[in-house]
Amino acid sequence: MSPLLTIQCSHSYFFDGVCRVLSLMPTSACASMLARYRLLFRSSAGGGIVYYQEGVSPLAQFDESAPLAFWLIGRDPALLSYTDSNSSNAAGLFYFDNLLDCKLASGTLTAPQLPCLPARFGLPLDPPRRAMNLELFRRLDGGKQPVWQGRSPDVELAALALDFGVQDEGRYQLVGDGAKVLDFWLGHAPADAWGVVAIYPGGRRQAAGVAPAARAIDEKGEVSPKCYSIELLAKQVFWRYNLIGQTELNFEHYELLARRKTGEPVLFGPPQGAQFNGQPSCRFVAREPLPLAERPGDVLSVRLASKPDASPQLNLSLAYPRPENVGSPEDGKQFADVLVFL
Repeated sequence: MSPLLTIQCSHSYFFDGVCRVLSLMPTSACASMLARYRLLFRSSAGGGIVYYQEGVSPLAQFDESAPLAFWLIGRDPALLSYTDSNSSNAAGLFYFDNLLDCKLASGTLTAPQLPCLPARFGLPLDPPRRAMNLELFRRLDGGKQPVWQGRSPDVELAALALDFGVQDEGRYQLVGDGAKVLDFWLGHAPADAWGVVAIYPGGRRQAAGVAPAARAIDEKGEVSPKCYSIELLAKQVFWRYNLIGQTELNFEHYELLARRKTGEPVLFGPPQGAQFNGQPSCRFVAREPLPLAERPGDVLSVRLASKPDASPQLNLSLAYPRPENVGSPEDGKQFADVLVFL
């Protein structure tokens, strides 16, 4: 068998770059489509591969409007705490698709978070509405042609009962009187789903909606294997070392020295005096945001060094901040605190 499409999640937080805390699982509708076209899915670390067999998989007849959809299963509830993201930790599934590119995400995570809804659900309306003209558009069509139309009752309603039971699984927008009412994923997500990846392989029906370079199957059924990527970055914050002395120390006689493994120095500001639980302490704050890392010692080293007139003389390798050390933003900056007891 040969690869038809590969999906790979990477994350710069992890020492090997592989986002091992995310795995792929076909949705039930996707599993049925894979079986129908005699395709085989195999999961791998941080992703998976869909295989086809030449002469056996009838890809020349691929004629679907629904995507091959995969749940992104999250294995670490703290994933967002070390991921560079504009997410506000709102509920919903991160959504990725290949309509524009094989690169599904890169850099700061800006993917939309969609509610996952079953075919039948109630939609709250605030303020209440009456006699609303409703249209349902699927993502593939780019909002050009509704796949469903209806009209709400001619009475004021604070909630609307909707039934989209005949629609394929996928991302939809519900529009009421010309304005977007809801952007959602139609399907049944498992409890540990972190996101959903919708891959539109191509074929005759999907050709107009998918960029040619992102299609694994062209209009004639010819195969062009593709690799789709989700590239996540580690969150960067200001590292802040809090040195706490049991006796009175003159912190002006000490300095924090940091160096990347590539040799470049990392600069920290001068010591700032403070108190911690009644004990003398000081802070050294990085002058630039630094990335969190699974193995930060592979990236840089940090040590407390003494100037010649310091007493006592100290030369200590210091610990590194962990995701759980990241606090709430302060004046627009986010800090990761490390406590060092001397």
